[in-house]
Amino acid sequence: MARRSSEIEEYYFEKLRTHYVFPEGKIVYGDKPDVKIISNKIIGIEITNFYTDRTGGEQSQISMRLNAAQKAQKSYQDKHKNNIEFTFSFDRDFPITNVGQFSKRLALLAERLEPHPIGWISREYFADVKELSFVWRGKEYDDCEWKVAQPFTISMMNIDHLEEIIREKEKKAAQYQACDANWLLIVVDFINLAQDQEISNAALKEIQSDVFEKVIVYKTVLEQIVEVPIIFSDSRNKN
Repeated sequence: MARRSSEIEEYYFEKLRTHYVFPEGKIVYGDKPDVKIISNKIIGIEITNFYTDRTGGEQSQISMRLNAAQKAQKSYQDKHKNNIEFTFSFDRDFPITNVGQFSKRLALLAERLEPHPIGWISREYFADVKELSFVWRGKEYDDCEWKVAQPFTISMMNIDHLEEIIREKEKKAAQYQACDANWLLIVVDFINLAQDQEISNAALKEIQSDVFEKVIVYKTVLEQIVEVPIIFSDSRNKN
């Protein structure tokens, strides 16, 4: 069962607590902000994810590719007794626009590629399926699954995108419960291909914020933690 949104944020925070020292206090989970640390003052912590594609397009494509491969395999196996394993990679320049239609084309392609020996298949044999960049024809065996293997180059953290996330969260600050201080936790989930990126202090620059005293970027699994240098001006104290 998929986690609820609040459970995901609690999961990220609890993982980070094992590697980062937060101020002492009672931990309360909620919404806007996602976490509150209550002691002699209240620190509110908002949690969000850092996608490499800020449009959300690549995240959507990852899901569509997996869905299309599953549908195509079912369609193929409904017509054929043999189970052939295929692995596909996709061309980002040609996104899938309709999963149903593409899955039918993928099933027909598999039929065409049946006679090929096990191994890499030259692109000339699937040039008409421009959404694909790579096809591997595997063995024939029961319970095989068609796979999506998306090779990609891990990018460095984009500082402009980082600042965009901060600005977006600042705009929503009026919806937050009143706290004495606000922090922002930006999570790079290592498991999610749409988020995976290298985070580093090297390229960071000072970012001014009227809302967040502290901004932390946290990459799961590798347990990397980067504190963004924030110039905090606190608009609440402005005349």
